[in-house]
Amino acid sequence: MPVHVFLGPTLPGPEALNCLPGAVLHPPVAHGDLLRHGFTRGDVVVLVDGFYHQSASVRHKEILALLQSGVRVVGCASMGAIRAAELHRYGMLGHGVVFGQYRDELLEGDDEVAVLHGEAPEYRKLTVALVAVRHAAEAARRAGVLSAAAAQSVVELARHRHYTERTWQSLASAGEDLVRLRDFLAEHPEAADVKAADTRNTLRALARGVLPGAGGVGDGAADEGCAADVEAADARGTVPGAGGVADEGFVAGVEAVDARGMVSGAGSVAGVTDEGWVAGAKAADLRDTVPGTSGPRDGTADEDCPADATVADTRDTLPGRGGPGDWTANDDWRNRFITEWQVEFSVSPVEGTDVSLGATIRYQQIHLEDFPARWRRYVLGHLAGPGPEDEREVRALRVAARHGLSPESLTAEQTGYWLTPAEAAELPGKEALLRILVRSYQPQCPTSDLASAEPGVGADPAARRAVAEAEVVNAEVASWASGQHVGQLKPAVLTEHLASVWRTGDEPALLAAARDRGFATVAEAAEAVRPFFLRSRFLTRDGA
Repeated sequence: MPVHVFLGPTLPGPEALNCLPGAVLHPPVAHGDLLRHGFTRGDVVVLVDGFYHQSASVRHKEILALLQSGVRVVGCASMGAIRAAELHRYGMLGHGVVFGQYRDELLEGDDEVAVLHGEAPEYRKLTVALVAVRHAAEAARRAGVLSAAAAQSVVELARHRHYTERTWQSLASAGEDLVRLRDFLAEHPEAADVKAADTRNTLRALARGVLPGAGGVGDGAADEGCAADVEAADARGTVPGAGGVADEGFVAGVEAVDARGMVSGAGSVAGVTDEGWVAGAKAADLRDTVPGTSGPRDGTADEDCPADATVADTRDTLPGRGGPGDWTANDDWRNRFITEWQVEFSVSPVEGTDVSLGATIRYQQIHLEDFPARWRRYVLGHLAGPGPEDEREVRALRVAARHGLSPESLTAEQTGYWLTPAEAAELPGKEALLRILVRSYQPQCPTSDLASAEPGVGADPAARRAVAEAEVVNAEVASWASGQHVGQLKPAVLTEHLASVWRTGDEPALLAAARDRGFATVAEAAEAVRPFFLRSRFLTRDGA
């Protein structure tokens, strides 16, 4: 079974394949990638590089979802080392010097491993990682080439450079200290790039089948009990001959990471938060923090810890082992984010284009003629509970009555907010209340719930083909000129388009139509239609 490696600037692809023949290489991991690929039990996934500045970073719960499903996840060198340090107690396997230093809190900031790099597929590295400077300076100090003060001076100079500007040339003000360090690295290239060294060692260990917890990968691979065959340095998270993990004085001056994962004074190095995904969520929710950990990189609340597992219980727990620390035995660690992401990033191809289940459902939410009826049936069924379908509305009204809400209790303010003027004047009381119940309902996981309640909505071939066509059109238009991207479309244009699609007149009618389709606001509906607008415009222009 192949090993999937998410790799970018840390190590060239051909070199990675030399270390682990047969590996399947992927670009640096980003939010959604682990769910999009559909990995299953027995697969091995290695995280090396990951995006976090230009796009949302891989979320902790995405990794937990893989671990729970029986996928072995290994992290090293860069983003992988950070995530492994945060999740090793939940079964993610970390390996290498960088992982060990993050795990032991000798390193804290994300910018320690960040580099500026070129485009795919080479991802040519344009700057040097701060952790590489630290490791090189420490190796030179241990070799007697630099004094402790000189090594620290070089590190401090590098630390005050933004990661996009941190090059060896930018450290020229270190003078003779830098010259001696560069001469030392020319003679000892193995000390020049700890991230690359970690990656090579991790991939070679996988090829030999001697990485505990990763299962059998290479020829003669051992099972999880093979830890005895692994060098003690590997077990500690260090790479033999790479200088080992330095003492705390080696990383003096690293500033603490704030709640967003940003290094103080390091400029805009922070990873992207979840703010673009769920409006109005609590800050703790937006960070999608790690269950049960409280280290300097997350600040997770205790209630996010997997059920019946304390930090001590889970410290060295692997999924599926049983006992109080086996968090994989239940779903208490899950929240609305991972539930929605698993729908959003569930993809399958349509004529060569990957189509997301979440995107298909949103397309149907906008365009399916009878979607309001489906949404009403889903909402009232959820409120009413199990029972005969022809009594759903009656049961929903009874539930509302138990909560003090009846047609007679509706105020003018309530009807004015949820109904159009015509509806407020003409609808019978029971129907008015039913519409208010439907329009005011905001489920935690609407896409996931709808995918379960109405599976045909997301599976419809015509809708999936429309989503694929929209993606092709968007990519084509974006290639014409800079700024011609669906993200640049004005909200007013999208709102006008919705009014045309739904054949509504004034603003109250448009808002009611949006609510009848499960949107809280017209603005939310406008964002949902954004990816499909250009396709609709071209079809209209061509008379289709």
